[in-house]
Amino acid sequence: YAGGGNYYTSISGIMSFDLNGNYIKTNLYPNGGIRQLDSNSSGLIAASHKTGNGSVKIYDLANNVTTFTDSGYGQVQGLSFDSNDNLYTGDVEGEIKKFDSNGNLLWQKALSYHPWNLEATDQYLYVSVANSYDWVHRYSLSDGSYIGQVNLN
Repeated sequence: YAGGGNYYTSISGIMSFDLNGNYIKTNLYPNGGIRQLDSNSSGLIAASHKTGNGSVKIYDLANNVTTFTDSGYGQVQGLSFDSNDNLYTGDVEGEIKKFDSNGNLLWQKALSYHPWNLEATDQYLYVSVANSYDWVHRYSLSDGSYIGQVNLN
């Protein structure tokens, strides 16, 4: 849910639907489609390239403009907005980053594992480990410091 609508990825881009499920439009996304997608309450969409040396982009779909691009990623496996519209990314090279709503890098942290999924809550950034379904790691939203891990078994 983002700004009064639902968004889904397709091979060609981001498809927008209203809350009743009626199709609104598709915004094209080049370079092989989208790997990850997240939205915030302000109507912004964060998306990452599906193939190649990709980038993360933030789109304002209501105005049909790209507001931010960060390139040079191998593959971004996780994206998550927090309640303050900060964006968190995790890539297969083993790094997580936090950007403010203007796209400024606030912090980055090298990890000893490949992050898979990210979820920002009001207190923590939760990061799952690629190819491991037993553990989720917890990080501080303010500075990326490691808090601990949670065993899901």
